[in-house]
Amino acid sequence: FYWGTDEILMPVYTTTKEAVEKHQDVSVFVNFASFRSVHETTLEAMNYPTIKTLGIIAEGVPEQQTRELVMAAGAKGIGM
Repeated sequence: FYWGTDEILMPVYTTTKEAVEKHQDVSVFVNFASFRSVHETTLEAMNYPTIKTLGIIAEGVPEQQTRELVMAAGAKGIGM
């Protein structure tokens, strides 16, 4: 993407495991998965100890799944 006149290249990975292995000091996870898979992928991200903050972009996540994610994040000290 472009920031002003500078082109910024952002890596994209097919798995969370691959991303965390390549960026071992990562602390923020921004999840662009669809509402159909965001619950599973967010729970997976919470298993990596360096992840301290989660952001979910998906709209339409069922309320029950949202509650589960918030509770799981709170139990692990992860900000959402």
